[in-house]
Parts: sequence; C-alpha cells; structure tokens
Amino acid sequence: MIKLATAYAQKDPQITRIAIGKGKELNLTTIDAKVDVEGYPGDSLIIEAVPYTPPTPTRAAGLKHIVFPMTRFMPNVPDAAERNKKLLQDSIFKATGADSALRYTIETRDNEVKILITRNYKKLHIRVPENLSFVSLFSESPDPHSEFVVKYIKGPLEVVAVQPIHLSHVDGPFKLQSPEKITLTDILWNSRAGRSKFQFPYAVSSSRSDIEITIPADLKASPIIQTQNGNVYSNMDMTPGGLWNGGGVKIFIEADYGNIFIHKQ
Repeated sequence: MIKLATAYAQKDPQITRIAIGKGKELNLTTIDAKVDVEGYPGDSLIIEAVPYTPPTPTRAAGLKHIVFPMTRFMPNVPDAAERNKKLLQDSIFKATGADSALRYTIETRDNEVKILITRNYKKLHIRVPENLSFVSLFSESPDPHSEFVVKYIKGPLEVVAVQPIHLSHVDGPFKLQSPEKITLTDILWNSRAGRSKFQFPYAVSSSRSDIEITIPADLKASPIIQTQNGNVYSNMDMTPGGLWNGGGVKIFIEADYGNIFIHKQ
C-alpha cells in the first residue's frame, strides 16, 4: 500500500513523503522543473518542492486560465468523450488542495510504482530509497540549461531526459539518454554489473551534444565508442583492440552530433 504524507508550512519548501516499499521498481517522471535526484538509506520517496507561480502573459489579459489537463482535450477525434474522460481520470491529483500543492499521480501495478509529477514547481529535490530493485527516471524541462542531476543511486538505473544530465556516485548498471550534454563523474564502475534490462551494463547516448566522462586510470573495460559527426578525445591508455587495461566491463558511449571527452581520473 502506498502511504502519503505532505508537510505544509508558511515558507518554502514543501516536503512530500511517499512510502514505496522494499524491492519495488520505481518509474518517476517530472515535467517542467529543474530536478536533482539522490539516493539515501530510507524507505520513502521524499520530494522537496519550491513553489513557483509563473507570471501571467500580458497578451492573456481578459482571458481565462484553462487548468491542466483541459488543454489535452481532443474534441474532434473519434470517441473523444471517452478519451477525455480517461484523461480526467488519469489526471486526478493525489495531492489535493490549493493550487500551490504539489501535483502528482501514483499508479501501482504488481511490483512497479509509477509516479508522475506535473507542473507547479520549478525546483524539485528528490530523495530515492536505496532498497529498490530498479529506478527509471524521466525528466522534461523546456530549459536546456536546467541540468538533471542524479547521484548516489544504488543498483540498476535508467535516466531519460530532454535536458542535460549529470550523473555521479552510482554503481549501475545504467542507461542514459538525452539530446543534450551528458556528464559522468565519480562513477563506481562495477565489473560484476549484470545487464539487467539493458543490452550493455553501462550505456550513454546523446543525440546532438557532447558526452564527458571521467574514468579511473586502472579500470578494466571494453569500451564501444561511436560518434557519427564528432570526435573522440581521451588520455586513457588503450591496449590493442581498443581496450582499457586489458578489457573488462562493457561500456557503450554514443554521441551522434557531438564530441566525446574521456578523462583519466
């Protein structure tokens, strides 16, 4: 059973705790916010949110603000009534109250917990329990300079974002995807990391920007490095066959329209 607790105060931030349960798979989505996520030795997902009220555009003078999810209605498609009803049901916010409340939905299915956090807050600091079996994070921010920071997550991890990603102090296996820059520092590369749900124990992919990674000088790894329209720069010592220290854990690095920078730590 999912348990909720929200603390309101006169001053920011607002703290929300969501008890998830040991060994669960967490699928967490955030929209339109600057987000950083870190693991901690606890049992609940803790969301620290800073409220934000966007200014009303001057061109909206005399117009009524249509609250989400009304803007998602589809009046001119077949079965619109049923679809719109479904959209409303899917968008019932478990954190009810004033318009300043943190808005999120929770869906549980078997061993998986899905949480969607929507709008209202431009800054979220989220702490994730260390005792989960799998963590999947998706972040959508319209600000390309709003870095998605993820750190101290234990075990299998997937991060997909439309903004830059900065990953640190995780052991994997992991899979990262973004059209923007991806930075990896202080990774606890694990030669015993299984493939889990991924093709490679470690995979990093940027479709239109750079990838920058810091690698321990003594890491035994078999990297697969690809870039279609960029260059690769590294000071790592490579043995015949493109291996680091004779080969070991597989690391896939791909930048379609950017450069790849690999630094020896």
